[in-house]
Amino acid sequence: ITRDGKLHALGSNTGLHLAAPATELESSAAPRRVPLPGPAVSVHASGTGSHALLQDGRIFAWGKGATRFDPAASYAGVIPPQVPTPVALPTPIKKLAAALGQWLAVDADGKVWSSGGLGTYPVTHNRPAAVGESSGMPLARDVAVGGNGHALILGVDGSVWRIGSGGGAGYPPPDTLPFSPAAAAWTAMPRKVLGL
Repeated sequence: ITRDGKLHALGSNTGLHLAAPATELESSAAPRRVPLPGPAVSVHASGTGSHALLQDGRIFAWGKGATRFDPAASYAGVIPPQVPTPVALPTPIKKLAAALGQWLAVDADGKVWSSGGLGTYPVTHNRPAAVGESSGMPLARDVAVGGNGHALILGVDGSVWRIGSGGGAGYPPPDTLPFSPAAAAWTAMPRKVLGL
């Protein structure tokens, strides 16, 4: 990202991270401008999808794994956007973390949003969803995403919340069978890390 917010990419276009159709561009040895409708403040690129947060709080996604978040999409929803496509969220975002096609975002009020498969149960089929509202989690200050369903959320009160495993967050209820829907729900939802 340049000082004025212009985003550039280079290298192979195998994961479509150059924001150009694979048929148009296989690679770029020099920085190539990624077409965004405004200045970028952060970028998150991987082989499974790229995301950029713009200065005005909008998120754009492109490439493999960056699912099109269109509730009306059916077959088209599984085709990766080859150019930056806006993610439909009801509020501007101030912080974005992404890895392996999954993301968490914090809005100006501290509410956490996810790509839909992260921190929600049942999974919302990769449509943006609010996270933590039923778990007692406070508003958030920061987020981190490791991919494969793992993430951390830092609350405004200094508490840490974990998604994706019970490490440091206790254990599922004793009557919960491994691999049961209850165990899946317990692992998928934000859980406070104990002892901090």
